[in-house]
Amino acid sequence: MNAKPIYILLLALILSACDAGSGEGLDENGIPLEPNNEEEAPSEEDPPTEEPPAEEPPSEEPPDEEPPAEEPADGVTLAELQTDIFSPICAQCHVGSGAPQGLRLDSEENSYNFLVDQPSNEDSSLLRVDPGNPDNSYLVHKIEGRSSIVGSRMPLGQDPLSDADIQRIRDWVANGAPRTGTGDASTTVTASAFESGETKAVFGMHFSRALDPATLNKNAVLLQFIFEDFTQVANTDDYDLHLVAGQDLILEMNTEPYASAKAIDIRFNSPLTGTVLDFRGRVLDGDANDIDGGEQHHVLDL
Repeated sequence: MNAKPIYILLLALILSACDAGSGEGLDENGIPLEPNNEEEAPSEEDPPTEEPPAEEPPSEEPPDEEPPAEEPADGVTLAELQTDIFSPICAQCHVGSGAPQGLRLDSEENSYNFLVDQPSNEDSSLLRVDPGNPDNSYLVHKIEGRSSIVGSRMPLGQDPLSDADIQRIRDWVANGAPRTGTGDASTTVTASAFESGETKAVFGMHFSRALDPATLNKNAVLLQFIFEDFTQVANTDDYDLHLVAGQDLILEMNTEPYASAKAIDIRFNSPLTGTVLDFRGRVLDGDANDIDGGEQHHVLDL
């Protein structure tokens, strides 16, 4: 047996099992390349940035709802007076067939029928309620406790009505004492207060219905200071208007530049100024003649 071919075959098998057979790791002459002992530098790729977790949107709670602004009323109603004053206060006595002075105030219908255009038992020269004329209404005299009344101030044996409640009754009468609603009478104006100091003066007016504030500005007032020998129109920078609750106007005046003046002449809703409208869009009854329009005029001593 020839061993040389077998040897050559074994060598070929060994070489085929090694990398040498592929030529990898050898130079062009077949000599093994020197191994590279340097470690490959690690990749300097930036690590992936971690994105912050997405913020959860704030919970959408419904915003606090502001209560709607109260619109000024265009007048007080008998129904409101019955609920707030006549039933809980007056009807403690003025109820049923035995009501004092025959005046029943125990229901809206009775209050109207026994008050409006009815003569007073205690003063027959006056109506209990004279529509449009609170100062000539005996009901108003009694709740205000005027010195001219017969007997005691009403309500008997209880605290007097608040100024606000008395004013509401006055407004209802001034607006014509309507059976329902706020009536169609003109809106009246009355002087409510006057105070004078060394450098300031304050004058107030009350309206039986709320005003339209859009028609109220300094041009609606003509303010004049009366001196010994002449009259001087006030500079508009020397006074301010403040509308309170729609029905009360406060005129605040700086009197320091007019220190020697003897009096103040105030004209409101005048042809010399501008007209003022109530909440219904009607001109005020400034001169109290039950007709829309007319000047409200006051001369006040300083």
